[in-house]
Amino acid sequence: MSREEDTYRHFRVHFPRSNDPTLLILRGHLLLEQQMTLLIEEFVADKAALEEARLSFAQKHALARALVGGSIQHSPWRVVRELNRVRNLFAHELSLADAERRIDEWLRICFGEDFVRPPSKTKRAGLVRRAFAFTCGELVGFRRGFAVARKAKENSFRFEVRQ
Repeated sequence: MSREEDTYRHFRVHFPRSNDPTLLILRGHLLLEQQMTLLIEEFVADKAALEEARLSFAQKHALARALVGGSIQHSPWRVVRELNRVRNLFAHELSLADAERRIDEWLRICFGEDFVRPPSKTKRAGLVRRAFAFTCGELVGFRRGFAVARKAKENSFRFEVRQ
């Protein structure tokens, strides 16, 4: 994955403008998985070995949470976990009669008490887009923060060795 994949442009290019809830959930799931992979890669010395592990989404979620910290109730960890449940329903059910209800349950987790059930499919799609953008942004922020801390530590170590 290129570093470009954490940009807003990447998100806009790869996230559909569709109002189809299944497509939005499936595509957003992929984008979040990319961000978790990039976050995990900040901590590993051998990225090829990580790729060979062929970690599932749930495993990446658990590993990223273990590396970053935070309770499962803390955003984005609960949001990501619940998204995976919704995505799995969509991916494995031919017809999901209660798709809107499932998405609304996920959105309620994303937005908390500020969530108001959207009156239309278009409004729901807009909320889904915002939820993915915000959650991807949180993961990008974690990754960038750890990258800065790692570089500062490396520079500090080099400085100490030279003295």
